[in-house]
Amino acid sequence: YYSEQTSSLSRAALLEKAEKWYNVRHSKMENALNNLVAKKKSFENAEKLRHQGDLILSYSYQLDGTSKFLECEDYNTGKTLRILIDPKKSVQENAQEYYKNYKKAVSGAEDLQNDIEAARRQIEKLDEQYRQICKEQNPVKIEQLLRRDTTPDQQKKKSHPGLDYTINGWYILAGRDANENDDLLRHHVR
Repeated sequence: YYSEQTSSLSRAALLEKAEKWYNVRHSKMENALNNLVAKKKSFENAEKLRHQGDLILSYSYQLDGTSKFLECEDYNTGKTLRILIDPKKSVQENAQEYYKNYKKAVSGAEDLQNDIEAARRQIEKLDEQYRQICKEQNPVKIEQLLRRDTTPDQQKKKSHPGLDYTINGWYILAGRDANENDDLLRHHVR
């Protein structure tokens, strides 16, 4: 009787601990995903940046070198627009700034889509881990599953020296000094 009661109580305590762990991790991942989605929405106005650069070049004769804004008529819509410019820069430099921001927005949107998909996969993986923990009847296995997932990154054993990154879907290994770089080249990469 006592052994049965002890295991059920410890299972209940472990499930409570698992729920706290899940809620913290899930909310962090959800916030990160929401930030990525918001950033992607801000990049959706990329075409507007290119159009503003075109307008600066088209109405360059109106710039006097002292105003911080260019007021001009948008030749697409017929409305009057105010475009922020730097009076210390030339017309071409101001337009180039808008074109540069346009290119960043376009390339950033592509990279963000990959990051958003990766974040969604991580959330799905976390949900599956939590479902496994909830289904498990053996408290020892629940404790093992929790311990495996709550090990700090610093204590996890790496299979290679140096640092590793994942950027735009590419897995990058970098040594912190010449010895680590040499070890990476000799034993870990081809």
